[in-house]
Amino acid sequence: MPLYRAVRRALLKAIEDGTLAPGAALPNETELAAAFDVAIGTLRRAVDDLVAEHILVRRQGRGTFVATHTRDRFLFQFFHVERSDGLRDAPDVELLAFERVRMDERSQQRRCPPGPARPRSGSRTGSSCRVRPSCTT
Repeated sequence: MPLYRAVRRALLKAIEDGTLAPGAALPNETELAAAFDVAIGTLRRAVDDLVAEHILVRRQGRGTFVATHTRDRFLFQFFHVERSDGLRDAPDVELLAFERVRMDERSQQRRCPPGPARPRSGSRTGSSCRVRPSCTT
């Protein structure tokens, strides 16, 4: 296992057990590298992975922090919803209906036109749906 992955796991463990709480600043790179007995480049690679996964957040000129995962932060990470006055307000969502039905053969033919059989990504093996590159559903 590469050394940066061991450092990454140790940082994750510190976050999981509460040693590094949400919103807490990480020590500077020199201190962390010395604590893990690794080069700064190795430490940076581990931190870069955690930043890419949104577990850590870098703030220019301030440092690296453990991400806080509030409802609003999670929502606005994927949906950039902003009012004209700049206020970020979560939209109201209302489920109007939910129904689970079996797809009849005719509907399946419309969704999955004939073509070379190729399993859909993420589908179970043995899927009866055929997908062509031009098929968009």
